[in-house]
Amino acid sequence: MRQVFFFSLTFLFLSISIKAQSIRLDRRNYQHHLIDRFEIRTGKQYPGFHSTMKTYRRDKIDTAYYDMVADSTEKSDVTASLLLYNNWEYISDEAPESDKPLFNFLYKTPGDFWHDKGKNYDLHVNPILHLAYMNQNTETDGSLFINTRGVKVRGRIGDKVAFFTSLTENQARYPSYIHRYINENIVVPNQGFWKEFKDTGVDFFEARGYISFDLVKDMINLQFGHDRLFIGNGYRSMILSDFSAPMLFLKLETEVGKVNYTNIFAELTADIEGNQSGLTGSGRYPKKYLAQHRLGIDIGKSLNIGLFESVVIYEDSASANIELGYLNPIIFYRAIEQNEGSQDNVLLGLDWKWNFLNHFSFYGQLSLDEFVLSEYTDNNGWWANKNAVQVGMKYIDAFGIPYLDLQGEFNTARPYMYSHRDSYGSFSHYGQPLAHPRGANFTELIGIARYKIIPRLDLTLTGIISDFGSDEDGGNWGGDILKPNITREQNYDNETGQGVNNSLFIGEALLTYMPKNNLFVDLGYTIRNQENEILGELNENWLSIAVRWNIARQNNLF
Repeated sequence: MRQVFFFSLTFLFLSISIKAQSIRLDRRNYQHHLIDRFEIRTGKQYPGFHSTMKTYRRDKIDTAYYDMVADSTEKSDVTASLLLYNNWEYISDEAPESDKPLFNFLYKTPGDFWHDKGKNYDLHVNPILHLAYMNQNTETDGSLFINTRGVKVRGRIGDKVAFFTSLTENQARYPSYIHRYINENIVVPNQGFWKEFKDTGVDFFEARGYISFDLVKDMINLQFGHDRLFIGNGYRSMILSDFSAPMLFLKLETEVGKVNYTNIFAELTADIEGNQSGLTGSGRYPKKYLAQHRLGIDIGKSLNIGLFESVVIYEDSASANIELGYLNPIIFYRAIEQNEGSQDNVLLGLDWKWNFLNHFSFYGQLSLDEFVLSEYTDNNGWWANKNAVQVGMKYIDAFGIPYLDLQGEFNTARPYMYSHRDSYGSFSHYGQPLAHPRGANFTELIGIARYKIIPRLDLTLTGIISDFGSDEDGGNWGGDILKPNITREQNYDNETGQGVNNSLFIGEALLTYMPKNNLFVDLGYTIRNQENEILGELNENWLSIAVRWNIARQNNLF
């Protein structure tokens, strides 16, 4: 991957037309839903917005802000204010002023703990705090909790560069199902390196950040950094999600009229070493690389269709060297793979989003790993006809009730999807799937209801029903994407959910109150009932209360 960044950064610093560029909202930030719902209400897509490529650029959300202002309801006025407070440097020439700044220099504007703005720069600093307590019905070794402290900084320097960084120190003891996941996989969901904390807890440090440039103003943008990425409009993504650890990436986005073309080059961790006490870090972990591009086209005012291709570049049991052909931003990776005699893992597919009737958004994704039409039409369950599908619908202001928003989503992935003949070639990073948390060999139905009770009080109900197949005694029925698919159980008669049958139900009720900008109090109740064909019932439920300051809530419902 050194070649990727060498050539890219050389091009970057030789570019004489670099202009300042916006940074982005965090993926799970509540502002995403506020923007989505107002775009859907217009019945069309915001110009230049391209919501499939998360996360949203702050300089592209002013249209949503003015729509909220024009709505002229109490709830919309508050949401517009929140959008202004948190992105004022891209919406207004002047910072909104607080009624009572703290010590006359803190919170001079409601969205920033501290900020400074000059003629050629602006800087925004905010502390991060997440304190949560969970009372679980099952026997656990100690109280369940989350303790996160940190800081995040964003800003711009002259008309050349924008930047963002977030640093957090974390200790946590999670519910039983996440504890089992950690013990079985030696990884903490969403995270990289970790160590044990007081027997059954975990301790980890998370660092994210990137710089952003416009190579051609309003047309070509480049980002380089270390963060998570997400492609899609759903609760899950079958293409690229933010479930795994942050990754080193280079992202190039080109916008020409109604066309958005995105290239992503990323360095991934191919394997890890550790035990139930944490990762060892005894040597450099082997690397592999991701090259991905997506072409999105707006058709009319309300429909967007995207075509994508992804390749995981690796070598057997050693760090890979990327073929320079993969750096070509406008070529099919499959052609390069075949020309180089490569063993790399290539995915193809499409996605779509259609906003209609000022209340609905229909979205989805289709990913293909391998596909042979004759085997498919024979309906014989051939193992290598691997695909993943997502279909979803959002219904805004449902049944004429303002701020009642409903969402339904169906996801499925056939056995052995995202896997490869070598575990290093799987569509994974740091021992975790790059797409759906479940990996493969599952079906899933998700329902979400959101209602803004009063301007600063929100109720969210989430329900998930899933059936999936797991392995027994070292077998490989296609759910664990880290297992080489050459160890598969059979070539034919494969079906989704095969192996050890698991039925899963997750239900969550969450009440969130925001007394001040970016200060949240969460009260939640979660039920997770799993029935395993061999182990029997694995049921748990917990009540949680949390205080969050300048940090989004992490939803690990899987």
